[in-house]
Amino acid sequence: MKIISYKQDVINAAANAFAKSVEHYGEKNKEVIENPRNWGGNWGTTYRKSGEVVTGGFRNIVDLGNLKDSQKITFVNPFLATIEWDGKGETPAPLVHEGYMTATGKEIPARPWTRYALLESEIESTFKNSF
Repeated sequence: MKIISYKQDVINAAANAFAKSVEHYGEKNKEVIENPRNWGGNWGTTYRKSGEVVTGGFRNIVDLGNLKDSQKITFVNPFLATIEWDGKGETPAPLVHEGYMTATGKEIPARPWTRYALLESEIESTFKNSF
């Protein structure tokens, strides 16, 4: 009996499936940022730099688009990737994601878009279908 190893083919297929899954998750993050949802909290009225006026907790996380547009995916190796948001120096991504207290004492609730993107994405099926 002769056994032929297709180890490299399997590794390549898995790396491709991983890359497709990361790209899918990246797109899902952008969707969560731009699609309105109830982020909870006592928001009141927000006057955005874009001129938009938003009332209540049902809102997107887009003002000028700096956060969404700053998303950067880096493949460290075929099986390790990072996704970062620098807000283009204008939008403090960690503060948006984790929430914060303003200098006047107003609490700005967290908007953990990465958590929602993970819960709403189909990473497993993307990986499986890309393998």
